Amino acid sequence: MDNPNSKNGNIGKPDEDLQKVIELKEKQNPENFTQNIENNDNIENQNSQEMTIDQRHQLNVDQRQHTNSDGKLVMRSGVDPFESEIHGANDAGWKNIPLFTLPSKGMFYQDGTEITIRSATVAEIRQWSTIDEGDFLDMDDKLNFIIEKCLRIKSSDGISSWKDIKELDRFYLVFRIHELTFPNGENKLNVNFACTQQCGYEARVHLTSAYLNNMVQLRDSVLRYYNSETKCFSKYSDKLQEDIILHVPSIGTMMYIKKQYRESKETGKNLDASFLRLAPFFVSDWRKLKPETFEQLRHKTYQWNQNKFLFISGFIDEFKKGINTTIEHKCERCDAVLERPLFFRGEFTIKDLFTVSSSFDDLV
Repeated sequence: MDNPNSKNGNIGKPDEDLQKVIELKEKQNPENFTQNIENNDNIENQNSQEMTIDQRHQLNVDQRQHTNSDGKLVMRSGVDPFESEIHGANDAGWKNIPLFTLPSKGMFYQDGTEITIRSATVAEIRQWSTIDEGDFLDMDDKLNFIIEKCLRIKSSDGISSWKDIKELDRFYLVFRIHELTFPNGENKLNVNFACTQQCGYEARVHLTSAYLNNMVQLRDSVLRYYNSETKCFSKYSDKLQEDIILHVPSIGTMMYIKKQYRESKETGKNLDASFLRLAPFFVSDWRKLKPETFEQLRHKTYQWNQNKFLFISGFIDEFKKGINTTIEHKCERCDAVLERPLFFRGEFTIKDLFTVSSSFDDLV
């Protein structure tokens, strides 16, 4: 089977030294951070394994320079840099995803954030093929695996990780990667619509990312608390004499929460479901999460004023109502707006994103 990247202009295999650098970077797991959840915006973390802009530039220089036969330090020609310092979309095979096209409309990312994606390779498709659709946690892991391997994100401060992607945008980005992986329709996902206005209209529609743009439609009752400077929600309470700050959960934050859920199930530990529902909205940076402070926050929620708990719980309910899992299509006869679930019985499932859902003949 041909490497799908060849159709997207990907360059050849990097040299051995560059390959080692790439493998080392992929193995980095920047979770060894200190945290103080109560004052997490004021912590300056010195242990980050993520590269700053200056470090990225130095990496580009280091992988291109070598000592020639005369003992002089010169720059190699024809060696592809690790990644462009100007814009990630300049690198062969990578495509820019403008923030405003995301379901979140980019509202919760730093100004200047850049997201680029590439198509999935054969190795990644092989891994995806092992997905167990009967296991919610396994499906969750596979979605994160595609994001980890096929997406890059840069922020204006130079510190970035795929785990910084907001959970709201995850499925849309995986779908965009699906579209890059099968650019010639090798894996079409079709959905059926039928009008309920007795006009007799029926249609079988090719599902594209355009249908997913409106997966997030936050209500005015939520948006009124949005702070464009801090990229989160905030409310000062005169009654409580305190600021209530709520963050949109990132992939990294949700991975930590799900890990806690997993461990509680495996060990038989009592699961505080109410806290796990609230906790993701209090984490500004997944890098600062660790068991001690996470447990401290859990105990502190028991000291909340009743009104504070009801406000936060109600806000989260309203926020989740703005996450739409249906897709829409306009009836071509009576102009009615037709709705249906994204995943519907008898059509396609999550696994079909990177497997064959059409004719095998389309592949070769």
